[in-house]
Amino acid sequence: MRWLIVILIFLLVLIAGCTQQPTGQAIVSQQPNCREVQEPYDVTETYTETVPYTDSECTSRLYDGKGGYISDDGTWKGDLAISYSLWMQSCTRVNDPTSCSEVPATGTVHKYYITNYESKTGIFELQVNFWDDKNNYIESFSYYNHTVGPGETVYGWLSYDVIWRNKPGKATYFNAQINQPIWKECRDVTKYKDVQRTRTITQYRTVTKCD
Repeated sequence: MRWLIVILIFLLVLIAGCTQQPTGQAIVSQQPNCREVQEPYDVTETYTETVPYTDSECTSRLYDGKGGYISDDGTWKGDLAISYSLWMQSCTRVNDPTSCSEVPATGTVHKYYITNYESKTGIFELQVNFWDDKNNYIESFSYYNHTVGPGETVYGWLSYDVIWRNKPGKATYFNAQINQPIWKECRDVTKYKDVQRTRTITQYRTVTKCD
């Protein structure tokens, strides 16, 4: 038993020695050195920019012109809108209505003129319109296109032979009209529009850095 007691005392002394702090020594705790700093970074930004551009603005109107029927000596005979029959009376005996019948009015011509009052050349179309015996419009055809210089007058002959070659079956009358060209003027103007653009910008954020 004596040796057991000696062992226990030895163990107690050994344990007490291990738990006792050495004299003259201090324990130092290492704390990190941290600070807040501004860190740059890039972002893509979308923005609207107003930019100029060139556009064309146009105005249009009919040419100033005139036309009509005239006689061979140049005297006025009437407006082109006057209706004429496509038929004429043909009699085999004088003063005998019973000997008369309607026949195509071929071989007849009407002289006409077209004047351009504008300061530049234009193409004026002479159009023939067909009508039936009840004054109902049937159809039209382009008789001739006249190129007329500024301030000029051109002359032509409206032939019944040509009209008959283009006549629809039910037509009994016709008239003519002038289709004036379009006078168009354009100019460049500056306008503005908004466009979407992108750009890269630098921003900053706060971060913590430690040594």
